[in-house]
Amino acid sequence: MDLNRLIGTAVLVFSPWFPPPEGSNAKTGFEHVLLHGVEAGGIWVESQSLNESTLRGLASTMEESTPVIFLPYHKIDAIVAELPKTLLSDELAK
Repeated sequence: MDLNRLIGTAVLVFSPWFPPPEGSNAKTGFEHVLLHGVEAGGIWVESQSLNESTLRGLASTMEESTPVIFLPYHKIDAIVAELPKTLLSDELAK
């Protein structure tokens, strides 16, 4: 899959950068993020939770700017994206 084709769409990212679900023993959390860019070493994302925590440390507000955050591939456990219906999903639906 070419992640560049998903730029501008929402994807689900599993990463230790996100808090795990409440009551979970997992070390990795997940969040829906907006994919802004793809580089050789990772992805640029817009994340509501990371934006809120980042903006607390900055002088700007969400109205003035939207931070995008670089997640290196070695800090990403999985990326889940939705694709248009495929032939395989047609077969599984039968």
